[in-house]
Amino acid sequence: MQTVNSDHAFKAMLVFLKKKPWLIEPGEMIDGDELSEPEAIMFIYHMVTQDVSSYYDTSLSAQRIVRHFFLDFMAKLMYLGDPLHKKLWTVDQSKPLDHQALQIIVAEIADRRPQSQSK
Repeated sequence: MQTVNSDHAFKAMLVFLKKKPWLIEPGEMIDGDELSEPEAIMFIYHMVTQDVSSYYDTSLSAQRIVRHFFLDFMAKLMYLGDPLHKKLWTVDQSKPLDHQALQIIVAEIADRRPQSQSK
């Protein structure tokens, strides 16, 4: 295991999205999409255990949330004023970069959950 910074996280995300370009196809979020956030998070967790090649039966609103999360995350990694730019993550560097990206994503989702939900 090794600690990595936002530059490494950004590079890993680029590799991840190049391998799975369909993840960013659903389009911009619309009003009401936020109600599908639990489904979107479950889809991301599913990606950790399965090599998924499409959204399958994931709702379009959850797809848009996944897309928004990934693109927003990458933008924050590069913005010098954002706390994510200074953050560090622990990854298994024996794994390919796209797998490291998922490790970082899941860690970030876990960090963002309110304390009442994580118990």
